[in-house]
Amino acid sequence: MTIRHCISITKQRCNSMTKLLSMSMISMILLCLLSFFTFAITCSISVNAQNVHVTNIEKTSGDKMRARAVAFDQATNVLRTPRSVRVFEGGREAGGVRLDCPSPQPAADVSSVLAIDISGSMAKGGPNITLARVAANAWVDALTEGSECAITAFDNTSFVAVDFTDNKDRLRRAIDGLQPRGGTSFAAGFLHNTGGALYAAVKGTKRRVVVFLTDGQGGGNAEAVIKLARENDITVYCVTLGMPIPDVLRSVAENTGGLWFENVTTQDQAVMAYRRIFAAATQNGGCVVEWNHVQTCAAREELTFIVDGDTARSELITPDSLLIGIRYNPETIEVGTVASGQTVQRRASIVAKGGPVTITSMAMNGPSTMSLQAPS
Repeated sequence: MTIRHCISITKQRCNSMTKLLSMSMISMILLCLLSFFTFAITCSISVNAQNVHVTNIEKTSGDKMRARAVAFDQATNVLRTPRSVRVFEGGREAGGVRLDCPSPQPAADVSSVLAIDISGSMAKGGPNITLARVAANAWVDALTEGSECAITAFDNTSFVAVDFTDNKDRLRRAIDGLQPRGGTSFAAGFLHNTGGALYAAVKGTKRRVVVFLTDGQGGGNAEAVIKLARENDITVYCVTLGMPIPDVLRSVAENTGGLWFENVTTQDQAVMAYRRIFAAATQNGGCVVEWNHVQTCAAREELTFIVDGDTARSELITPDSLLIGIRYNPETIEVGTVASGQTVQRRASIVAKGGPVTITSMAMNGPSTMSLQAPS
């Protein structure tokens, strides 16, 4: 005979939850202690027409969290120095907030690669290829005297339209000569061994930057792109035309120190995105925000940053392997047939995961002939 029963689990300071488990399971109240573990973080921010961008969210030490805040002047699209910041975790205002902004520095020279999608869909929309050309030409216009730029194009494959040069006329001719064709491959756009944007950027002698523009879903391996970019000190910025940013591009931008812009549909928006990327890429990288994190048992929490009245939102996603909770070992116990008057004992372990837990009570919801006894 197999006997199964149900238990309910309540975590103090966490959301109540109910789990249906097996004979060894019990009903208990858990107290989540303040033990901090590394988060896997996904920062989800819609940045189009937004004046504040938050990226590089990470744990530092103890209960401290840190992020980079980049604020733009709405009228000029240049970086500005924030005066105040407030941070909210899941609607709760965080304490210990500090804002550290470096002193303004002259614009740095950059070795930039503009990677432009030339798949067949770029003939649609605005058309999208026109948005791409207008944005790229705005970037070329903004280049400082000591900067260099290259143009790559990708569909199912990738090629270098013009290698690094400071000749703006050559760059403009290469941009205007791009024509839509083929499909979309992010892997080709980033990692093609002769035409990929990252391999082109490696040759840069200044601050290395890639601006990756697309209007399609191209798949790809974010980890491989991030690894190569980090190994070669390349910051990647991503822009999507007429669609939300794919997860792979969002991850690449956030994990290489870049920003991303999505749902760009007009020439003004395209130019704004590239001008803001240029400002972020050539200046001091924004301000560091630090705050005290409050431990919870939630897998997802919304982060809200209010910088001088402008709001940016992002999301912390903690994988199940890092959440505070408990595991049962074994999850199921079979005792077979138990004769009248006999007693059968089985041992089950309750193991904390993700951090320490305190069990404050135990109870059983099962047949009256069953009993629960904690080890002495």
